Amino acid sequence: MNEVVSLAASDRLRVVFERRGDRWAHRIEWRSPEGERVDWESVEGSSDDIWPPSPPFQSLELQSLPDGRQIAFLVGMAGSSHWSAAVEARCKPEEIHFDIACRCSTPPASLGSEYRIAAPPAVSHVNAGRHFSLRGPKDGHCTSLICNDQNIAIRVEPGPAPGTMRWCYVVARAPD
Repeated sequence: MNEVVSLAASDRLRVVFERRGDRWAHRIEWRSPEGERVDWESVEGSSDDIWPPSPPFQSLELQSLPDGRQIAFLVGMAGSSHWSAAVEARCKPEEIHFDIACRCSTPPASLGSEYRIAAPPAVSHVNAGRHFSLRGPKDGHCTSLICNDQNIAIRVEPGPAPGTMRWCYVVARAPD
């Protein structure tokens, strides 16, 4: 398997998975109509973290569907908990769908996905929001979304443990 794998919804929106140490980190890249690029980079924990800021995926498999779409399937573990995800880039409309689950044997201290916003100084989160949006979940556990100019955190309200917590979100191109 390559050390870098990407799924493109379009030439302006894609998710890139990159092998970093013991796990697959990812970033969501988008280009504005003016050509400015903004990345959301997953905030990874260390191999010592029982509850890392983003799911600790150690394995990635890319599968092609009969209609040509590709889906990345990821699995990993930290502490005594197991994570899995399906990530799909869709062209019409331009969207990236994340469906993530964590099988917890003990109540999580913190659970969710976290991103660092890497943007040129002229592009603030507010300006980026004109062309880029995050929505969800359609199902799964309640989540909260915490945003500022540097970070985006999607947090899951833990359910009973042992149990499986699931969160889904969509990163989409906003209409031009």
